Amino acid sequence: MGGMTDLLSPAEPKAASPGGRQVSLVIAGVTAAVWAVAVGLIAITAVALIAWSTDGRSTSPAAAVLRMAAEVWLLANGTPLRVGGSPFALVPLGLTALPAYLLARAGASLARTVGVADVRGVGRATVALAGSYAVIAVVVTGPAGAAHAGATPLWAFLAAGVIATVCGGLGVLQGAGLWPSVWRALPEWARLAVHGGVLAVLIVLAGAALLAGGALAIHGAEAGTVLRASGPGVVGALVLLVISLAYLPNAVVWSAALVTGPGFAVGTGTAVSAFGVRLGPVPALPLLAALPGTAPRWLPAVLLLPAAGGLLAGALVGRRQHGAPLRRVLGTGLATGCAAGLVMGLLCLAAGGQAGAGRLATVGPSAWRVSLMFAAEVALPAMAAAWWTARHGRGRRT
Repeated sequence: MGGMTDLLSPAEPKAASPGGRQVSLVIAGVTAAVWAVAVGLIAITAVALIAWSTDGRSTSPAAAVLRMAAEVWLLANGTPLRVGGSPFALVPLGLTALPAYLLARAGASLARTVGVADVRGVGRATVALAGSYAVIAVVVTGPAGAAHAGATPLWAFLAAGVIATVCGGLGVLQGAGLWPSVWRALPEWARLAVHGGVLAVLIVLAGAALLAGGALAIHGAEAGTVLRASGPGVVGALVLLVISLAYLPNAVVWSAALVTGPGFAVGTGTAVSAFGVRLGPVPALPLLAALPGTAPRWLPAVLLLPAAGGLLAGALVGRRQHGAPLRRVLGTGLATGCAAGLVMGLLCLAAGGQAGAGRLATVGPSAWRVSLMFAAEVALPAMAAAWWTARHGRGRRT
């Protein structure tokens, strides 16, 4: 147990003396990045090797399995791949949670190791961690390369650098204990807008998850048919199940885009929205069996969910701005809608991408359309609810 605990916890070497502080930061950043990469690769490789070793029909050598694990790790970090000569950039958000968590842990450990005490130190530590992580990702593209697949080193550097900057930076803030002070440094209206916007997003995501889960339950027989038709055997069925679970968060975000209005595409020329469904052939994945063949008559009613999220977010804003000038209250309600649209747009951007060449070049929601639509759907009810609550409700100032 002790060895496993040591593996899952980043090493925290003693900080160097003041004269060697810069070297200490670089070494600690590299160490934290190596730990995050190593644990992520080990976890993915272990699953791949278990599936390979238990599949008696597999003729692939162990080296090919290790190469596939490296490719999956790169994809989880947002790096587009070349599969069979075709681009593949549909990131499994369920799997991306692994490097995100590991980077946050590594960032917190790094902050404690080098004694980060201010925002400037947070920036330096984040750069040390993210830069090291991005360079290691470039190194991983070597073992991940093959005649039929691979990743571009530049894309690996950029994608891994972005996720390491965001997740690792948040971890550094947490580890340094600076998150509360940074949050309090924001203006009150900005804090309220973020609170309200995130609340609206969570409400829509919860409703979208129920909608997607209900659709999958209704079409469970079709999902079983897809699974049996692929004829993968027990091991293959488990692999398909793992793939479906990895893309389940993507499906929830797609469902949220449907609830918002614009919907999503499963190939060029297709559309699944609150106003209609137009589909062609789709990949044979059990998760996609939940796609409706036609739009139910009640489907436009899902557009009420973003408005409900906006009302609740506006009530929160108005309650905490009781007695404030009308202009400030309405402005905060508008900012709440903008924050909600920005968050939802980023989620849609992460949940979509190319799944191949040809018609699969367009898969997922349009981030900018969903962002603009959701911002408007949340902002108007939020402004109305904020005005009413600030004028008639009981106040609670932050």
